[in-house]
Amino acid sequence: MNAQAQVAERAANYDLFEFIKGQADCRDGVPHKSGKSESYDAGYSTQYELEQIRSARHERIY
Repeated sequence: MNAQAQVAERAANYDLFEFIKGQADCRDGVPHKSGKSESYDAGYSTQYELEQIRSARHERIY
């Protein structure tokens, strides 16, 4: 299963608005704050994982 399919599978279990907000904040460099919803946390951590995977793939290529 590719990374995007894994994200879609994870997101299906959460409030999508909060999940996407967490992803966007991570992508935009907004520091994570405690006390957010489980859906927000899941989106934030999923985006962080995606960025780490993409970074590792980029490093292997170059």
